[in-house]
Amino acid sequence: MKSSYLSATAFACVAMLSLISITESASARGWNYHRTYFGHGRTVHTSGGYEHGGGQASGWHDVQGSHGHGYDSSFNRSCSNGTCTRNATLTTNNGNTWTRSGSISAAGDGTGSYSRVTTGPNGGEVTRSGSWSDPH
Repeated sequence: MKSSYLSATAFACVAMLSLISITESASARGWNYHRTYFGHGRTVHTSGGYEHGGGQASGWHDVQGSHGHGYDSSFNRSCSNGTCTRNATLTTNNGNTWTRSGSISAAGDGTGSYSRVTTGPNGGEVTRSGSWSDPH
């Protein structure tokens, strides 16, 4: 009896998630998910999503575990007129945050440039930048 109940419950959950995914992907050109994992006396809940269109994309991911451990992360990116940008953030449940932003640009003459800034939870910052030219 217990296994048939679990099978029926699992089937209902899969059917519902499939319907949600189909509905959301048709309207938002993206997807969302929610999962729960059990094992070794711990439970982990994960969820996330992704949307894209018109030269832009964004996404998020959330992981929450036992005893208050977890994090949230998100990103967005876009491209237009030879320049692409991306920003991302990760924040833990205890408030530590890391961010990264960057861009890359290419001109029609074979030259371009890039830059990226990463910031840690204590305010430390790492910057990378440069340029290139195609000799051909």
